[in-house]
Amino acid sequence: MAKNQQLAAIQSVCLVLALIAYRRLTNRNRVNLPTRDMMLHRKQVREEMLRDLLTSGKCRQLIRMSENAFRILCQKLERDGGLRPTQRMTIQEQVARFLHIVGNDFRNRFVSWSYRRSGSATSGHFHRVLDAIITLEDQ
Repeated sequence: MAKNQQLAAIQSVCLVLALIAYRRLTNRNRVNLPTRDMMLHRKQVREEMLRDLLTSGKCRQLIRMSENAFRILCQKLERDGGLRPTQRMTIQEQVARFLHIVGNDFRNRFVSWSYRRSGSATSGHFHRVLDAIITLEDQ
């Protein structure tokens, strides 16, 4: 009888160890998706960066354009170039990122990181702004 209890205890310990090993293996492949709080924080960082760009006097240094010229360009691209805000990105952010890349010879990777956006979003919006500027060429 004591031998049966020892075997049952050993089986229980082995089962627990097997479950722990299984959980570790399945959690290793798990991808941590961004939470709503993380997404809101990124949005706040982007809004703060854009606000700082337009109010701190660093606009000419960072995007090679005065604040007033930047606002006029954004309005012209929206009105005449057909540039539209997306669900998650304003026209000002799209144009600022475009000017960051062109004016400072930055790479897509760096601008994506600094604006907390994916590389594909940065590339797509870069080309949208470029297309809007090309549209203005005929005017």
